[in-house]
Amino acid sequence: MSSYNIKYTKEMNDSGYTILIPQMLPIQFEIIEGIMRSTGYNVTVLPVYDKDAKDYGTKYVNNEMCYPAIIVIGQIISLIEKKEVNPNKLAVVFFQTGGVCRASNYVSIIRKALKDYGRENIPVIAVSASNIEVHPGFKLTLNTINKVFQAIVIGDLLMSFSYRCTPYELEEGSTEALLRKCIKLVIDNINKFNGSLREYNKLILMLIDEFENLEIDESYRRPRIAIMGEIFIKYNSMANNDIIKTIESLGGEIFLPNLFDFINYVNINGSLYYKLFGGSYKHHVKSILMKNYLKRYRKLIRRKLMHSNRFDNVFPIDEIKDKASKFISLGNRGGEGWLLTGELVEVIESNINNIICVQPFACMPSHVTNRGVIRAFKNEYPNLNIMAIDYDFGASEINQLNRIKLFMSNVEAVNLSKY
Repeated sequence: MSSYNIKYTKEMNDSGYTILIPQMLPIQFEIIEGIMRSTGYNVTVLPVYDKDAKDYGTKYVNNEMCYPAIIVIGQIISLIEKKEVNPNKLAVVFFQTGGVCRASNYVSIIRKALKDYGRENIPVIAVSASNIEVHPGFKLTLNTINKVFQAIVIGDLLMSFSYRCTPYELEEGSTEALLRKCIKLVIDNINKFNGSLREYNKLILMLIDEFENLEIDESYRRPRIAIMGEIFIKYNSMANNDIIKTIESLGGEIFLPNLFDFINYVNINGSLYYKLFGGSYKHHVKSILMKNYLKRYRKLIRRKLMHSNRFDNVFPIDEIKDKASKFISLGNRGGEGWLLTGELVEVIESNINNIICVQPFACMPSHVTNRGVIRAFKNEYPNLNIMAIDYDFGASEINQLNRIKLFMSNVEAVNLSKY
């Protein structure tokens, strides 16, 4: 363990420390921020965009390190430099999944960067399902975890509704206005009903009805573009140079996979590890129980969206797993592992044939489970329009933009070929 691993204590929390959380998905993380604040933690999610973050990141992190680490660390140091946070009353929390991904080393890298910056006094809180570290001042109760799961599922739902409606809204800004209203409603209600599944389901129905009734004009349907790939790059608009706005400006409609699927994927790997590699039977049983527990959060959503003419339904994790197994071993757990492959199949079989896979440069798990299956996919789905794009500190934004424009020109060609 690092010699500069400072524990986050109860005294720190009681004295008003600010806890920074890395930004990934603005909707989901805004709701999580609101929930965590209600439980007594002064949580602040890092900004969606910070123009100085990349420069600070490369100053304190080797530029051969994973690109998401450069961005996250750069944002933390940028906030301190701009005096937007008090470095003497500051902590950082980072969620760890373990495995072969370089993200498993992020906590150590953040600590080293802060030490090099002269702020080794800042505690870095590692949070994981396996409790790899204990910090007395930061404990997630079962009730808080339950609320966070609800926040992620609802955030996923609002995200998909927003991307589906925005290109077709009759009144500019109406989707965003409804989204802001719903986010406030969600934060207030989840805190008020304190994790109740019954009240949560009522809220789900209300949110679906709100967006079902939003007036949009679909007399012309745009081509749908799925953004897939490494979890941070596909979700973080700063990391992917705002690929979503770029594609929407070029006439596409966005599809983005749910964050909750990644939680299901991490959990189910406990059972797969037992079956494939002789892992712990205890973890196998816990994984099965957890899978059934997590199903509750999307049971009503699946039933309701099954009859929707406007919105996509969510993919069951077992279905994603089974579809992935046709192309890749389920023992592949690096990065997004078999999840990415399974989601790609689900997207294609949902008639979305235009896919951009994004990943950090030199991310080996992503290259295996992203680029590695593209040839097999093209053989299986001849009409597939798919492109992989790498993102890195040294990557040319102009080159990325030109590749996206080339991709979109192929989208138009594919659509015209249908008539």
